[in-house]
Amino acid sequence: MQIHVYDHAQQVGQAAATLLAAQLISKPNSVLGLATGSTPIPTYQALISLYKAGVVDFSSASSFNLDEYVGLPAGHPCSYHSFMREQLFDHVNMPADHIHIPDGNAADPQTECARYDQAKNAVCRATEVITRHLAAGSFRLDRTEAAFGMEKGLPPIVLCLPNGREIMLRGRIDRIDRWDHEGTVYFRVIDYKSSEQALEAAKTWWGLQLQLLLYLEVCTASLPGSKPAGAFYFYVADPLVETATDAAEAVEGEMRKLFRLRGITLCDVEILEAMDKGEEAFVLPPVLQKSGELRKDAKALTLPQMKALMEHARQTAAALAQEMMDGKTDICPVRDGGQAYCNRCDYQSVCHFDPESAQAKVRELPNLSMQELRDLLEPGP
Repeated sequence: MQIHVYDHAQQVGQAAATLLAAQLISKPNSVLGLATGSTPIPTYQALISLYKAGVVDFSSASSFNLDEYVGLPAGHPCSYHSFMREQLFDHVNMPADHIHIPDGNAADPQTECARYDQAKNAVCRATEVITRHLAAGSFRLDRTEAAFGMEKGLPPIVLCLPNGREIMLRGRIDRIDRWDHEGTVYFRVIDYKSSEQALEAAKTWWGLQLQLLLYLEVCTASLPGSKPAGAFYFYVADPLVETATDAAEAVEGEMRKLFRLRGITLCDVEILEAMDKGEEAFVLPPVLQKSGELRKDAKALTLPQMKALMEHARQTAAALAQEMMDGKTDICPVRDGGQAYCNRCDYQSVCHFDPESAQAKVRELPNLSMQELRDLLEPGP
């Protein structure tokens, strides 16, 4: 341990800010633990100066504060929410949804503390797993919170509609990884989710899961000659797992399965090894059998099939945009797994649509296996 002695608080603040800035530069998506009170104020002032000078960027970082006064709403001038906004957050570019402070005005403080601890543990667990995923393969972090179609960032997706008009799509990609191999750059995109999700063949084909495929197009279009390697969801959580034994190895094994990337990957041995070099499937679910043949349930496509699916996603997005331009607003939700999607819609109280009514118009989502999806993506005769 090294102990540094300084003459006054401003020097301490500058030294601490330098350490935090170095951390953010080396790892832009760092999770910062922040405190309140008078002691850290010089550090926050120094961080603001470094941000305004263009030395440090907070756009991909997250923060967790230590505490809050019970009974004070976030907008109260004496709350720690207000303190952090005044001393740091209002002066840097950390996104609001990346800032975590306990709710002092919660109806049940104990429940709020448990919720806050769970959120903190989920971020810590996710950070640990992401680090191990990257260490297990050759793909490296390229960008986080990557904007496209905005003033600064990657180019937009331009959709040409049947009526001749153009629509530009913009957004943010949670994470982009890349692998530089023999003169070619391979991209994989990852979207963080707070609940378990997986790309499904039917939802991908019928237009219910277009997001990740469009993200892949953003990446490959931004760098001519690059190729898509895969598109995945990552589960951000600190979950409980059930095992037949309490042995640490069993718990760790179930955790690894839960945190695998879930999506569609390129069916290429070099790509698969670049994503997951270990003997056991750690980063991805198993794709190949021991014989080297593709598993029937594997969510993997050849490069032509992947490109065809990306083009299908683009055409589907354009068709949906055209329907919006034409004013088509029919209420016709999709039924999936016996339930209509509107059962989980935040606007159901406004819509008043009853999916169980005999007069209700509901679309049934046809089943589609991965092999059937591959067949659809093959060029016609």
